[in-house]
Amino acid sequence: MPTSIYSPEKLDPEALDRYLSEGWRALGQRLYQADYIQIEPGRLSNLIPTRLPLAGHSWGKRQRKLLRDNRRFFRIEYGPACLGPEKDAVNQSYALLHPEKTMEDLRYHLEYEGRAVINTWETRVYLDRRLVAFSFFDLGHEAAYSKAGIYDPALSAFSLGLFTLLLEVDFCKERGLRYFYPGYVSPDTPQFDYKHRIGDLELWNLRTQSWHSQTDFPPGQRDHIQYIHTALRALEAELEAAHWSARRFAYLNSDIRLGDDRQTEFLDAPAVLAVYKDRKTRIWLVTYDLSARQYVLQAATAISYNFHASTDPDWPALPFIASYPQRLGQAGSAAEMAEMIKSYSVGGR
Repeated sequence: MPTSIYSPEKLDPEALDRYLSEGWRALGQRLYQADYIQIEPGRLSNLIPTRLPLAGHSWGKRQRKLLRDNRRFFRIEYGPACLGPEKDAVNQSYALLHPEKTMEDLRYHLEYEGRAVINTWETRVYLDRRLVAFSFFDLGHEAAYSKAGIYDPALSAFSLGLFTLLLEVDFCKERGLRYFYPGYVSPDTPQFDYKHRIGDLELWNLRTQSWHSQTDFPPGQRDHIQYIHTALRALEAELEAAHWSARRFAYLNSDIRLGDDRQTEFLDAPAVLAVYKDRKTRIWLVTYDLSARQYVLQAATAISYNFHASTDPDWPALPFIASYPQRLGQAGSAAEMAEMIKSYSVGGR
């Protein structure tokens, strides 16, 4: 899917269901899609959207125990999401321990440019009268998306982050929803593996653009970046055999489109093969479209320098931001793309 962000003026529950079913995720009151981001500086990670089918869902022994024990100890409330000093205090404590996992201003989750277009709800967990944890989740017609779980770190022994996630699932089951979307996981880091603890998640397959069970989409097939690297290496070998110079790069700025409204003006790819330079700032780059299974030849303008250093010595960072990409052609095989590159050069285009 192309990396993009969507800021709707309004969004009805059925539309949210549709976007979630197509692999989009919530980002505050906006929606986004991205297959790769820098979770750690200097390295792009694969993102795999997940969802939990709720029909027939049941808790495992550990989840039942956590729900039972914490429900005895804490008071639980649900309701439309709102802001307040109690939540700010919990968020500030949480941010001291996990600054990368929360936003300083909680309004980020509930409004964008002064408007709220998604029906965001919350769980609230109290110890006596004191708020100690809360979470935000978006309700559609038949689906819900979990987007934030925040708790007092002093009570981390109670697993309140996981607890609020389980509470959201129970709430959705009671309302008869079909799917619960807990966000993404990544084969490149165990940071998000806790999400598997809520049940048998389905995973979004970038290559097929559809949802699969984990059995049908085994771990060995989830590293999309590696597939792209393999394809570009094959083209590099074809070009080297023809004595054509080419250099491979990681494109660490591929997620820049999420922070800029001019999304189509930036290259969207986790890795590229630089094959030609027709003037000072215009560069020919080959990317690989995994869902279409095609090599794509593009001319892009180098603007600004990239200050990210790659942690992979085999794939150094492209030293600039690639802007205004112009598609010149596509091919289904490395050999066909190599011929296309040579023919473009000979033709002087």
